[in-house]
Amino acid sequence: MNLSLIEELQEIDNELIIDVLEKPLSQLFSLIHKVPIPKTFEAISMLQLNISFLKTGIFDLALADNNYGMAVLERALYEHWVKHFYLFIQYCKCKDDSAGIEYYKWTDIKEYIDYFNSLKKKQELEKAQNKIETIESIIEEVYSGYAEIPKSDRSNNLSNLSFYRLLKKIMTDLTYRSKILTELPSDYSILSSFVHGGPHANRLQMFNSSSEKEREKTLYKGCKKAYLFSIMCLTNTFIIAGQYDKSLLKYVEIVKEYVNKVPDDKCDK
Repeated sequence: MNLSLIEELQEIDNELIIDVLEKPLSQLFSLIHKVPIPKTFEAISMLQLNISFLKTGIFDLALADNNYGMAVLERALYEHWVKHFYLFIQYCKCKDDSAGIEYYKWTDIKEYIDYFNSLKKKQELEKAQNKIETIESIIEEVYSGYAEIPKSDRSNNLSNLSFYRLLKKIMTDLTYRSKILTELPSDYSILSSFVHGGPHANRLQMFNSSSEKEREKTLYKGCKKAYLFSIMCLTNTFIIAGQYDKSLLKYVEIVKEYVNKVPDDKCDK
């Protein structure tokens, strides 16, 4: 299999992250506890870092011709990206820390609920006799004011964290339409089959294994999307960081220039 396109894209990405942005990114992360929006900036910065890790993993799996593992990481990257872009847009609208505060509050609550529900399932499997305290009462103790929130509002706030609802909010606030964004729901659905071991993933695996050209095309397309989503997040992260350290604003345009360095997809020719 010809991996030259993926290797070329990986070299371009390494140039950007290691040669160009290593010091600016360290400077950016040092701002987390210094800016007046600590929760929002921490969430934005950490999501960006983790998106970069996922992108690197996608490149490595593509070079190993591991399309299945790559698809699992792609879906994870989409989830990280939609949260990052949602927080960026909310910050641009409010210019305060409210987006990050609400994000951490409700994602934390959701994870508490998921964990305690898992403990209940564990008890069922073990046929345990002891009853776990209700999750609602525990959260009411941890988060002041939670008890006063109507249950319908609690449910709505938790539902708003879903991939599709966050994407819908993003698309509502954008003044333009992008094909790569409107295709995300169907892309996410297809990739979910790989996460859950579904039959559609099996069919795609068999199809790609029967055609080297299609396999190369799928591998490079996944790497290209991961790279472009990472570039988008880097740009938006530097835009926010630049509001508090003007020396970082110049990297917004520097990062954008790396969009034009993406190699042509020769598999389509």
